Amino acid sequence: MSAELKYTFDQAVRIVNFIKSRPLNSRVFAKLCEEMSSEHSQLLLHTEVRWLSRGKALNLLLELRDPVHLFLVQKKHEFAGCFEDDSNWLIQLAYLSDIFQQLNNLNSSMQGPHSNLILLSDKVSAFIKKLSVWQKRISSGISEMFPEMHQLLQLPKNTQINREHIYALVCEHLTSLSEQFTLYFGDQDVQNKSWICDPFSVNIDEVELPLLEVDNLIDLSNDTSCRAKHRSVSLEQFWIHVSNEYPELADKAFRILLAFLTSYLCECGFSALACMKTKTRSRLNVEHGLCLSLSHLTPRLDKICAERQAQGSH
Repeated sequence: MSAELKYTFDQAVRIVNFIKSRPLNSRVFAKLCEEMSSEHSQLLLHTEVRWLSRGKALNLLLELRDPVHLFLVQKKHEFAGCFEDDSNWLIQLAYLSDIFQQLNNLNSSMQGPHSNLILLSDKVSAFIKKLSVWQKRISSGISEMFPEMHQLLQLPKNTQINREHIYALVCEHLTSLSEQFTLYFGDQDVQNKSWICDPFSVNIDEVELPLLEVDNLIDLSNDTSCRAKHRSVSLEQFWIHVSNEYPELADKAFRILLAFLTSYLCECGFSALACMKTKTRSRLNVEHGLCLSLSHLTPRLDKICAERQAQGSH
């Protein structure tokens, strides 16, 4: 992020902190939002430990910009002028809200119990290509892919805004973001793993496998019963189904599909533990309860209760 965009973001955080960190300011702002018929009445604090915090905090600040502007004017705050309609600062805030919303959507789509390396690599590659396309569009003066910024730029009051400067800032940030994505994720080396997703339509000549496994892949790709199974079940269940007949191929597929790629499962465990640990449930031994909370299996409560006696004295 360029120094100018970083300064805009830091100012946005300071504005939110000014309102949220003081109980009186927070109550007065909530009343002001209620009087202005706003859908929301509270801002969100930005915390680095929450990975969706930055986008949500900026989105809500932009949505409540009219109450925030009026509140800052009443308080004679130094940042009150930032929320004027013809302010470059407000346009930059709208862009940051849009781009972080895109990052949050990407991040959320990569979470879940059924994520795998091939799926996540496809999503990252697609997002990097989007960044390149957005950079070309913004260089040509097209901003529809960033709806909040585009909406503000179309206002009649904003005809005096230096659009060339805004577009240059956005283009620079998109270029930097694309470089950081490429550097961070690098080459995922999954181009030659397409046979795992669809072994029935892959080009055998492009598959990089040992000769014996290529022969097994040919047998698998011409197996009619396996083709029907592939259409009706998930990818993981399909390879479990064929693991007895094609163990070498299934083993390579499992190494790709079962890799832990995100902290989603750990986050689920932390959330379940936070719900379990209350003042009335403070036991240190939480293994059984945690397993029950994280399991996707439905417990047979009737059988469990039948094996226990309610009152031991009877």
